[in-house]
Amino acid sequence: MIEIIESMVYSEISIQDIVLTPKQCKMARVALDWTVRELAEKANVMPNTVSNFEKGRGAQINTAKALEQALLSSGKVRFEGHTCVCVEE
Repeated sequence: MIEIIESMVYSEISIQDIVLTPKQCKMARVALDWTVRELAEKANVMPNTVSNFEKGRGAQINTAKALEQALLSSGKVRFEGHTCVCVEE
């Protein structure tokens, strides 16, 4: 198991509303070796939505949840708190 820890502040959506943060999203996507387009397809969003979210440019709660669910659907990712991504190899 690989643990990636990243600290960040997320202001667009209350951090208590979601688990997934932009940094966690990108770390999980890269660890899964998924492209932005692949994650977008799995989450049923546009690729620029993924890019904007990962850059912290804000997102609606349902977008963040869709991205989180798509990453969790891999069966290899779990999120701990707001700063940790754990990826099974």
